[in-house]
Amino acid sequence: VMGSLDKPGSPAGEAKQHFHNRLAGRSHEQRQIFRQQILNVSLDDLQRVTHTYLQPERASTAVITSSSAQSTANTLAEELKLSVREL
Repeated sequence: VMGSLDKPGSPAGEAKQHFHNRLAGRSHEQRQIFRQQILNVSLDDLQRVTHTYLQPERASTAVITSSSAQSTANTLAEELKLSVREL
């Protein structure tokens, strides 16, 4: 995350980023505050979020495949004991 915030871009990339920030109403100060908030994240914060939101029993797996590869995907789903729902 930090690498993408601090990475210098090309002049065209910087102009595009500035345009999108202005379009979304994000000021330089807001971006700096966001950056500092990321830097302030602690190990306890990460562990709390992990325990709250990243629970294996609530996990979902999605597979997007072509109809020609669907039988292979279905076989793998059976091996992993996943339920298949076609949309």
